Amino acid sequence: MKCLPTRKRRADNAPGPLYVDDTCLSCEACWKTAPGIFKSHHVETFAYVDKQPENSAEINLCREVVKLCPVGAIHIDESSMLTTINTRPPKKRHDSNTDD
Repeated sequence: MKCLPTRKRRADNAPGPLYVDDTCLSCEACWKTAPGIFKSHHVETFAYVDKQPENSAEINLCREVVKLCPVGAIHIDESSMLTTINTRPPKKRHDSNTDD
């Protein structure tokens, strides 16, 4: 009987609902498609989430990356993804019309 991979979340991933597991083959699909989110480890042969997606466009891009992964090593906890995005404080905007 063949053992299945463990599929453990890699420690290098940024905390949050998007992650790469330990079955990653470092095929380049994720970091070439979404370089602002995924990175390649500089020594080992695997990718990891460097930054969690911050808006719906980034979330949708990550969903596409999940489909591109040939070994299914990229995961999104959808239930916490939307909660994370919706509870993140809004970014501060600089109003150029006000005097500081």
